[in-house]
Amino acid sequence: MDEYLKKEILNIEKKRLVVSKIRLKNKEYVLKKNLDIYSYADVSNKKRALDILFDNGINVARICDIFRTKTGIYELQEYIAGHRYDGKFIFKLYQAIGKMHSLSLTKEIFCSTKSFYNFNFECRNIKLKKLLIDFKYKFYYEPRKNICRLIDKTIYSLELREIIKIYDDIYKKEEKKISSSNTVLCHNDLSEGNIIINDGKIFFIDFDFYRYNYLYCDLVDVFLPRELELDTFLEEFPKYKKRINKIIKIYSSYVPIDYESFLDVLKLKLVSSYFYFLIFTEDEVKRKENIYNMLTILNIDKI
Repeated sequence: MDEYLKKEILNIEKKRLVVSKIRLKNKEYVLKKNLDIYSYADVSNKKRALDILFDNGINVARICDIFRTKTGIYELQEYIAGHRYDGKFIFKLYQAIGKMHSLSLTKEIFCSTKSFYNFNFECRNIKLKKLLIDFKYKFYYEPRKNICRLIDKTIYSLELREIIKIYDDIYKKEEKKISSSNTVLCHNDLSEGNIIINDGKIFFIDFDFYRYNYLYCDLVDVFLPRELELDTFLEEFPKYKKRINKIIKIYSSYVPIDYESFLDVLKLKLVSSYFYFLIFTEDEVKRKENIYNMLTILNIDKI
């Protein structure tokens, strides 16, 4: 490691940063400190996975080098110029996601040995129910736990119990559908900031949570704007319904999916996203409105 990189790593530690954009040999890179739960082997495997994705025509920010220091494990990534995803090129985006999901890397690589929730990650030779920790905790257990905390602290306990009942039914129905055909290598953090648009091309970055998951998790992550209100979704549902059907047609050329499951997981995401607002808001009018909107969304027409 040269002196310039050592200096930049010290700078990251001093300022308690996670990433820093640097210039090395007249080229821009991203210097990133990995989470403490990841080992050197984990990061090496991620590098191999990104190389395979790139070799198969998927635009990703590859890892150029890995450094182990006393303070942590750092990776030097390609810097992808452009702007973060803003909702444009949505159908081209789902085509790229379909292509990424259609790849099988089980023979070439073992993914991260740890999960976002710090549970041991096991590869595809175990039961799927043990594997899909992201779907379970992100879309079900954690949100459900939060709503249960609120039930006895509000006058809307009956409505909240009804929400939990429908929420449970939807989750259990989807859990029964999980199989090897719809369990794919997912990005698991497809926020707008991790999708870069450069000259009309889609680039994916930040693969820290790249591992097997129920494919609909990635699909619904990027379907709606982050700041979308529940009442706006209900008002514009006919438009979103048409969009879902078009996405299914595009994506299914890579991996088969269906409308009912797409909508069910989208419901889980929408409702779970607003559980936190119910807990922390002190505006009872807003709380009542959100509870009503949640019940409406969970019962929305599937046809």
